Amino acid sequence: MKKCIIISLFLVAMLVNRQEALAYDFFTTVNAGEQREYKLYFNVIEGSMDDLPLCEVTYSECEQQGDEILYNNCNSDYKGAIIVPETVEHEGKTYKVYKIGDHAFQNCKELAVVYLERQYIIGKEAFKDCVSLSGCNPENYSVYEIHASAFENCKSLKKYRFIPDNFATPIIEEKAFAGCTGLESFSLYLGNFLLSCPENVFSIDENNFIDCNLSVDSNMIEQYKSITPWCWFKQITPIDEYPTGGGMPSSVDKIEKDSNTNNIYTLDGVNTGMKSFQNLLKGIYIQGNKKVFLQ
Repeated sequence: MKKCIIISLFLVAMLVNRQEALAYDFFTTVNAGEQREYKLYFNVIEGSMDDLPLCEVTYSECEQQGDEILYNNCNSDYKGAIIVPETVEHEGKTYKVYKIGDHAFQNCKELAVVYLERQYIIGKEAFKDCVSLSGCNPENYSVYEIHASAFENCKSLKKYRFIPDNFATPIIEEKAFAGCTGLESFSLYLGNFLLSCPENVFSIDENNFIDCNLSVDSNMIEQYKSITPWCWFKQITPIDEYPTGGGMPSSVDKIEKDSNTNNIYTLDGVNTGMKSFQNLLKGIYIQGNKKVFLQ
């Protein structure tokens, strides 16, 4: 009898400790067109920019067991392409979306493309295990910190352009791109700055990245060939074109086209997963055989 009482008390304790954890201060609903809507969740953080208070993107509700949050059970409902806006409004106040917070999109296995309007930091494990994520690049100069395991196991990620703003020292932390086995090119828009980072940023050894190319400023090629992990890349080539006026390079090489579905592609050849231009960021896109400029 005493043993049964102890077991019962243990089960009650487990039920009390295992609960849904509310992670956010507020949320906004984004209309992505074609009868598609999604919610973005935000936490208010300290500081301000351009006279606006700051916030970060976060996850919604996660299962919590005691003091442990089970992040693998967070926002799993994001699908296709989403946009993270530069600013959001809540209760009559406008916030600057400064950061993609820790674990914000972790384990969103059907998330395909993320457009960052102007965020500066990608937090710890923000996109970890997003196995369908093929594109996540800022439209303008912005992201300058990529924290630990931010894109770990994003196996569908083929290209990444690191284009930090000039006002801060760029940082890429350990395992930020570990397990990104589909990477074909990685570009550093850093001018004459030599970026040092942990050896395990991309992989555990040099053999994992023999098929990926690195692009850097033409004056820095020899320096990047001399340090790990950069020297492990298949080849290191000069960047052809820098963004002008805060935009991404607009050269088009070979864009994959799908005439049967009329999917919309970025100039980098990333499929947005959308067939309508509604709510896409301003810029140049490819649909079929046409370039479309959104203002």
